[in-house]
Amino acid sequence: MIEKRNWVTALLLSIVTCGIYGIIFLYKYVNDVNKVCEGDGKTTQNYIVAMLLTAITCGIYGFIYYYGIGTRLEEAGKRYGISCQSGIVYMIIMFVPIYSFYYLCDNMNKFADAVNA
Repeated sequence: MIEKRNWVTALLLSIVTCGIYGIIFLYKYVNDVNKVCEGDGKTTQNYIVAMLLTAITCGIYGFIYYYGIGTRLEEAGKRYGISCQSGIVYMIIMFVPIYSFYYLCDNMNKFADAVNA
């Protein structure tokens, strides 16, 4: 089952915990991405490892990572009849912190409705 999340709660908890909840949120989100995209022959890498690789590469890996997630969700959206943005849009949105929580929750909540039904 994919958990539906509220973006305001996620954002506020991230602020209150100085970003720790944001890491937990994205870790769970990536697990949900792998559940939604099951059967496509790919696996999105653990968020903690991706965060470390992003730091090592001065942010470059983060763009590649988020592009990959966006592309996988776009393909999965076609199977479920859900409209998702392209990997490029997803990659750009992830670097706008307040909007990214809304966008992530909104997209995954659509998938949760389709997958959990």
